[in-house]
Amino acid sequence: MGLLQARADEQLVWIEQTLKDSKAQWLFVAGHYPIYSGGEHGNTKELDQNLMPLLEKYGVDAYLCGHDHTLQHLQSNGVEYYVSGNGCHRGTIKNLPQTKFAVVDPGFMAHSINGTAMKVDFIDLKGSIIYSFTQKQKRKF
Repeated sequence: MGLLQARADEQLVWIEQTLKDSKAQWLFVAGHYPIYSGGEHGNTKELDQNLMPLLEKYGVDAYLCGHDHTLQHLQSNGVEYYVSGNGCHRGTIKNLPQTKFAVVDPGFMAHSINGTAMKVDFIDLKGSIIYSFTQKQKRKF
């Protein structure tokens, strides 16, 4: 086993233990690379195989990432996936089965939590909201 694989394995053990032990009302995981993406780089096979099952197992609310130069909202098996990597460079986009919304226009996302709901606004270069989604908190206390 190479050093890179050993580090990846350590990270998987750490994130699984962290998710398992969490008492947080909301569970978010953030990374650079997307698990699912219709953008120019596409899905990340290793994350799909190794991280995505942990997100589902531990009831993660959302996975936040960038890398692809797009704005995307995707859904799969109860997890929301948000790709926000389009501050300036324009990528390419294609719809996937998980796609709920996707654009290549420059912009960003704003996430706001109010109790048991999180609103996500996709905002374009001019400051206009081009897409909104409200998701309910998964965890019940």
